[in-house]
Amino acid sequence: METKQMSLADLNVVFGKEEEPLFKHIDDIVLSALKSGFKREVKRNYLHIKN
Repeated sequence: METKQMSLADLNVVFGKEEEPLFKHIDDIVLSALKSGFKREVKRNYLHIKN
């Protein structure tokens, strides 16, 4: 059996003074942003991330 390497990331996004998790704000933040109709014009077709 071939051995493969796996990476795992954990991202915890919180809001407000009570630091409530993102999933409690799906309706009022995430879905509102997705339905807003705002379109961003991208001038390049790549994303470069540095550590």
